[in-house]
Amino acid sequence: MIRRREHRKPSYIQPPNPDAAVINLMNRFHSDLTKLRQICFYLYFPSEANAIKAQSELIEVGYIVDISPPISSDSQWLCLASKEMTADEKELSKLRRYFSSLARKLNGNYDGWETQM
Repeated sequence: MIRRREHRKPSYIQPPNPDAAVINLMNRFHSDLTKLRQICFYLYFPSEANAIKAQSELIEVGYIVDISPPISSDSQWLCLASKEMTADEKELSKLRRYFSSLARKLNGNYDGWETQM
C-alpha cells in the first residue's frame, strides 16, 4: 500500500528583501551591527558618461566613488560607491531604493552592497 506524504513547508523563513538576508547572515556570525564599517554599493552602467553622472551625484551626497571600465566586451562600467556607516537594515533598504532609482535614471542597474563581517 502506498501512502501519500503530506506537503511540508520549508523550515526557514525567506527574508523579505536582499538587505534583510545579509543582515540575518551577519547576525548568525555575531557581527556587531552597531559598529561603523565601510559599506560598498555596486552600480553598473552601459557607458562611461552615465557612470560619471552617477559618480558626480554620489560624491555630492557624501560617497567615495570609483569608476572602473568593463572587464569584457559584454560587461558594463562599474560605479563603486562606499561610505562608512552602520549596517542598519532600514537605512540599507532606503539606500537600495535610492541606488535603484539612480541606476534606472541612467540606464544602469544596482547590484547590491557588501561589507566585512
